[in-house]
Amino acid sequence: MINLLPSYPDCYICGSSNKKGFQQKIFYDDETKSVYTDFNPDKEHTGYKDIVHGGIFLALLDEIMAWVCICESQNPCLTMKLDTRFLKKAKCNVEYRISGRVDKIKGKMIFASSKITDSDDITYYESKGVYIREDDDEFLDSLHGGKLPNSL
Repeated sequence: MINLLPSYPDCYICGSSNKKGFQQKIFYDDETKSVYTDFNPDKEHTGYKDIVHGGIFLALLDEIMAWVCICESQNPCLTMKLDTRFLKKAKCNVEYRISGRVDKIKGKMIFASSKITDSDDITYYESKGVYIREDDDEFLDSLHGGKLPNSL
């Protein structure tokens, strides 16, 4: 089953109240225990000659890994480390899927991975991240729309 995840209203990537942000809808897939979003960059997302700026995709990869860690921990998770490989130039006006999963948990540290693919399942970017779980009793109440799964 696919579930729409909530958003943190002011977040630049997923925030429904952030008028200057992406306002991405992010989904949780019960079957694969993964999180994903689809993104179709246009001309305003270019870095050079219709190639999507790498920083745009880096932010999306980070967001997806953070959300899969949030689903696992039911708490906010902050980025400690990102390691990203840019494999192939990504052009504008193509729909891409950014997906991520939890690889391992060690105490408050959560290790995750993500990738960006197109409709032909060609991989453009791969990323691994380490996230730290923040204990915050008010976090779940601050989210809007959607629902977190109980745990992965």
